[in-house]
Amino acid sequence: MDIREQLKLAHQDFANQDLKAAHSKTMSILKAEPGNAQALSLLSLVLRASGNFKGAHQAISEAVKIDPESAEAQVSLGSLLVMIGQRAAAGTAFKRAVEIAPTYITAIVNLGEVYMAQNDPLEALAVFEDGLRLLEGHPALLRGRAFALQASLQYEAALEQLDQLPPEPDLMLNRGQILWESERYEGARECFKLAMNHAPTAIVALGNLVNLTFSVDGMKEAQKIVDALLEENPDNIILAGSSAQILFELGDDKKAAKILSAVKAKEPHPMIEGVKANMKLAKGDADGALSIIKVIQEKGGMNAGLLKALVQALLMNGQGKEALKLIQQARQFDPQNQAWLADHITAARQIGEPYAPLYDYERLVKVYEIDAPPQYDSMKDFLGDLKNALEALHHKSDAILSPSRHAGRQITHNLVFEPDKTVQDFLKLMSKSVQDYLTHIGDAKNHPLSGRNAKKFRIARAWSVRQEGEGFHANHIHAQSWISATFFVTGPAKKQTKASKAGALKFGEPPFEAPDKDGKIMKPEHWVQSKAGRLVLFPSYMWHGTEKYKSTTPRLTLSFDVLPD
Repeated sequence: MDIREQLKLAHQDFANQDLKAAHSKTMSILKAEPGNAQALSLLSLVLRASGNFKGAHQAISEAVKIDPESAEAQVSLGSLLVMIGQRAAAGTAFKRAVEIAPTYITAIVNLGEVYMAQNDPLEALAVFEDGLRLLEGHPALLRGRAFALQASLQYEAALEQLDQLPPEPDLMLNRGQILWESERYEGARECFKLAMNHAPTAIVALGNLVNLTFSVDGMKEAQKIVDALLEENPDNIILAGSSAQILFELGDDKKAAKILSAVKAKEPHPMIEGVKANMKLAKGDADGALSIIKVIQEKGGMNAGLLKALVQALLMNGQGKEALKLIQQARQFDPQNQAWLADHITAARQIGEPYAPLYDYERLVKVYEIDAPPQYDSMKDFLGDLKNALEALHHKSDAILSPSRHAGRQITHNLVFEPDKTVQDFLKLMSKSVQDYLTHIGDAKNHPLSGRNAKKFRIARAWSVRQEGEGFHANHIHAQSWISATFFVTGPAKKQTKASKAGALKFGEPPFEAPDKDGKIMKPEHWVQSKAGRLVLFPSYMWHGTEKYKSTTPRLTLSFDVLPD
C-alpha cells in the first residue's frame, strides 16, 4: 500500500474519532518518510484531539518548516496556537495562509476572528472586506464584517449588513446588542429572546436580556424574566444554571440558591455544580466548594471554570503547593492569561517563594500627573469637558454589569472607538505616558511584563465607571491585557491627608481571603491616592481594587488596557 493510501485511511480513522488507529497509521508513515509534511499535520491533529498540545505543536511546526507554502498547515498551526492562548502568533500563521491562498475562506475568517479577540475590530474589518472583494457575498465574511462594524461602534452600518443576512438566532444576539447600545430597548429585548432559541448563543442572550432589564427596570423585573423562562422550561438544566449564575452575579444569592435547589438531575451537572461552588467560595466556604468540585472531578467533568474555582479554593485553604501544580499546567496552554499569572503569584506568596520582582510596586506601579492637551488653557478646563462627555455617555449607554462595581455603572461599549472628540483627545494624551512606561520597565526577557515589550503598543479597550454615594471597586485583574491604567477624572470632594486611604487604588490583595506563608490573610501592600488628573499604570496581572469611600459627588474614572502591537 502506497503512502497516499495509508494517509487516506489514517484520515478516515481520525474522522471516525478512532485516535489510536489514526496515531498508529500516521506513525508508520512517518517511520517510512520522516519528512512527510501531510503526515506530520495529521499527527498534530491527532495529538491535539488527545490533549497532547505540546506534541501537537512540535508536529505542526515541523510540517510548516518542511512545507512553508502549505496554507492548510499554516491554518492548522494557527488554530492550535489559538487553543493554547498564543493569539499573536496565531495571527501570523493565518496571515501567511491568506498570503499563500487569498481565497482560502477558513484562513480569512480565522484571521479576522483573531483580530476581533485582540480587540482590534478595524483590522478585522479590513480582513473581511479584503476577502469580500475576492469572494463577493460570502456569508461567513458578511457575518464577520457585521461583527467588526458592531465592535467598532459603526452601529447603523452593522445593522444594514445584518439586514442582508438570514435572520438566524445567533445574529439576533448581535442585533440585540446594537439596539441596546442605541437605547432601542424593546427591540433589543425581542432580539435577545430570539437568540435564546439557539443553543450556542442562549446563555449570552439570557445574560444580556437580564442585565438590560436589571439596568433599565430594576431587579424585580429581571427576576420576573428568569421566573417566566424557568416556568416555561422546567427541565432545562443549562437555563437553570445560567439563570442562577446571572442572579448570583447581580447580588441575588437567595434567588440563585432557590433555582439551584430546584434542579433535578440524575448525575451532578458541571454547570450547576460550578455555580454552587462559586457561591460557596463567595461565602468563604472553601471546604464546601472543594467537596462539590471533587464529585465532578471524579466523574471527569472538569471545565475551565471549575478548574479556576478549584485553584481558588485551594489557595483559600492554604494549599498553595497543590494549587501551583494546577496553575503551572494551565499556564502551559494559556501563557498570556494574566489570571493564571495572578494566581501563580498568590500561590508563591503562600508557600514562601520569591515574588517581589513581579510585585515591585515602586518600579511597576507608575503615577503620572497629566498636563492638559495644548488646545486647553488648563487641566481644569479639560477635565470639565471630559467629565461632561463621559456623563453624557453614561446617561446614554451604561449598565450595572458586575458585582465588582459596587454602587457604580460602567459604559458598555469600547471607548477606543467612541467618536466623541474629547474622549479621543484623552486617548491621544495617554500615549505619551504609556510610551514612557514602556521605556521605564525595559525589555528583559525573564519577566512576564517586560518580556513582551517591543516598544510598540495599542490601547485595546477603554471604559468609564461612575460611582455615587459610597462604594468600592472589588479586587480583580485584567485577564486578557498586558498593561492596565486608571485615570481619575474627578477627585475626592474633600482634601485628603497624606495618610488617607479612602477611595485609594490598592494593590496586592486577592479578591478572596488567602493566608500567606506565615498564616496571615494577605492584605494590600501598596496604595495610590485618587486625584483628579492622575494616571496610574501597572501590570494587568497585579491584583487591584479601591478602598471604600463616601462622597457627596460622583466619582468618575476612565480606565484602559494596553496590548503589544
